[in-house]
Amino acid sequence: MPIFHYRAYDSLGKEVRGQIEATGVKDAASRLKNEGLFPHEVSLEAKKRELSAWLRSHLPRGSASMELASASRQLSTLLCSGASLHESLDIIVQETENRAFKDSFIDVKERLAGGSSFAAALDAQAGVFPEMYCRMVE
Repeated sequence: MPIFHYRAYDSLGKEVRGQIEATGVKDAASRLKNEGLFPHEVSLEAKKRELSAWLRSHLPRGSASMELASASRQLSTLLCSGASLHESLDIIVQETENRAFKDSFIDVKERLAGGSSFAAALDAQAGVFPEMYCRMVE
């Protein structure tokens, strides 16, 4: 079985990092939950490096791009661990320090609640989410 790297929180909110053997991301997240941990990020190290390299080559440079890359990884992990899109966006809003991103994710959540698709909600924030990003989500 593959080994997954994880970052999770214990019941006191303390961050815990480690490795876990599992059949997939969902299995790893499930095993962490059974151990009383709340998964934040679960990934194969090789996949994580591939994604980081791809994001660096396809997104504009700067802190905003890194913020988007980080939020995207977090969203992926949350969705793979079984959280709903709404729950995942709530967590991202709580943990995002960049005010512009926080406001953008709040707007995306409101648009989703109003019936928009996720891609359409991201499209409405064109200054924050590049078109290629929106097309990938679509």
